[in-house]
Amino acid sequence: MEAPNPFYERGVIRDPKRFFGRKSELKQIFERLATMQSVSIVGERRIGKSSLLAYITATGPERLGKDYEFYTIDLQRVESTDDFIARAL
Repeated sequence: MEAPNPFYERGVIRDPKRFFGRKSELKQIFERLATMQSVSIVGERRIGKSSLLAYITATGPERLGKDYEFYTIDLQRVESTDDFIARAL
């Protein structure tokens, strides 16, 4: 069976089985998260930041243990502190 074309996906890749690459970035991110350090993911539009976050959220408990919980909050349209708090809760 032929491997799926990774560049066929459009939008956020939410299925961890369809996400690959970024091994060094993932290693560094999970090492920092394991020691309760902050991580920033910064880059130009459409380079895979949201897919990377979706992968981290989906695989984090498996990689770091069940004591860790991962959530994603879309802050794209947050307009105020109250709006942020509402989304976070």
